Amino acid sequence: MQNPHPAGPKAARKDFHAMVADELCNALVAATAGSISVRKSNVPIDDGTHLDLLLSLDVDGKLADIAVETVRNAYPRDVQTAIWRLAQYALGGKEAGKAIPLVAAETLSPGARELLRERGIGYFERNGNLYLRRAPWVINIQMPDRKAAKRGAGPRFSLTPARWSSMRF
Repeated sequence: MQNPHPAGPKAARKDFHAMVADELCNALVAATAGSISVRKSNVPIDDGTHLDLLLSLDVDGKLADIAVETVRNAYPRDVQTAIWRLAQYALGGKEAGKAIPLVAAETLSPGARELLRERGIGYFERNGNLYLRRAPWVINIQMPDRKAAKRGAGPRFSLTPARWSSMRF
């Protein structure tokens, strides 16, 4: 199967991360009336891996660092790597441990959202869902899920009169 992105899969992944990062920044600014003062991509972690994005959100002079991992369409099993990477980043030092962990995605299943909430991790989905809880802030914006296209309610098969005559009962 040919990769649809002309520059290859790495470029497609970078484009996706950048697009989600832009939308997340816009959503955070809209929800808090604040501003993004720092935006870093591919932040190194002590174990040799990297964090997808680190943001500093400034709201009324108060700064909050947000450590972000991005995934595409995720179920609980798919967010485990993101949870692990966010935990690794938090272990990296005093300032890193204060960052608010967040997973940004195209879509998250209800189970993935629940798992992230249970672990104290925020999330953002491209449909506008945003959940972030860290004292004194609670942001909980829930948009309707995108509905799958409904299939026609007609019969699964039909018999034409010509075929009826050839059937034996």
